[in-house]
Amino acid sequence: MPFNVWDQKALTEVVNRDIQVAREQQPSLARMIAPMFDVQDRQIKLDTVEIHSFGKGQFKAPDGTPGLYTPTLQVTEDSVELALLEEMTVVPESLWHRLNSSDMHIRRAAGVDMLTRAKILQLRNERLTDWMFWQAVQGSLTLEYPDTKDTVVFTYPIPAQNKPTTSVSWADLANANPISDLRAWQELPGESVGAYGTQIHMNSKTWALIQFNQNIRALLGQYNRDVLLPEMADIQRLLLGNTSFYIYDGGYRDTTQHLNRGFSSMTKYIPDGVVFITTPYVLEGDPIADIADGLVAVSTGYNELALQQGSQSEVMVDHRSKAHYWRQASARMVRVRRPGAFVWASVF
Repeated sequence: MPFNVWDQKALTEVVNRDIQVAREQQPSLARMIAPMFDVQDRQIKLDTVEIHSFGKGQFKAPDGTPGLYTPTLQVTEDSVELALLEEMTVVPESLWHRLNSSDMHIRRAAGVDMLTRAKILQLRNERLTDWMFWQAVQGSLTLEYPDTKDTVVFTYPIPAQNKPTTSVSWADLANANPISDLRAWQELPGESVGAYGTQIHMNSKTWALIQFNQNIRALLGQYNRDVLLPEMADIQRLLLGNTSFYIYDGGYRDTTQHLNRGFSSMTKYIPDGVVFITTPYVLEGDPIADIADGLVAVSTGYNELALQQGSQSEVMVDHRSKAHYWRQASARMVRVRRPGAFVWASVF
């Protein structure tokens, strides 16, 4: 056979159809901010040691006894269980027959069909991971289990003041002042983690509201400019710290969109009218968020299992019905290590 459907590496070697639109293929911003790390247990713990402010030293009188000082430490322990991101797709019996056809051309066509189905499951799993991150940084992640109709809500302690709304909508190009808003929002993380929000993320539509804002355009000179529109460097010079902008239109098309491939079919991770601000992604040597990636059980024989690290793909056989299934599974959870480092601002 030209395809080994039992080998998950085939997913990256064979499928070359364009099963995603361009904006679905943007690199994951969530993984840039919250890197993956491997864990060996479904129940993970995070011990945080914080040192209280310790002021300045003391004077000692001549021939006197030095004063005593003992630093104060605070240790907190957070515990969370990984969520199971797992689903299967049925491999129709007719497709399995074609995979085992004596005709090489039939086998090849069936193999591409099979692996396309598997690639879709893999992409759905990765998108679900990204979606978990984007919910967590807004303060709440709700897991819905369709098989039991249950829900589990994880609450992240994002400070209430880190979810501001502008007083004048940025859609009002004549009266809004995005620079004042952004500078104020950049200071919000400083109240919690002592660093400016220098990483500013938004989608293209929100960025256009900055470019065409009349108050910002009035600050520009005409020297060596053909069009009086601010460039990204112009905006950066007006803001705090070493500011960087990320224009990000990533997202996915929901199943309800069917064959629609237009912009309006996209569910964006950063919606229109939202500015997502963070401090540098690493503060004092630690990431401001991360994603725990745990062990997954996979079949190694009829009655045998093995634990494998990270997302796993496998073909399974129900020996009673003789049906085949392609399974995709991972065990993950988002941890927001510095809740005060995130700002989710609404601009209209």
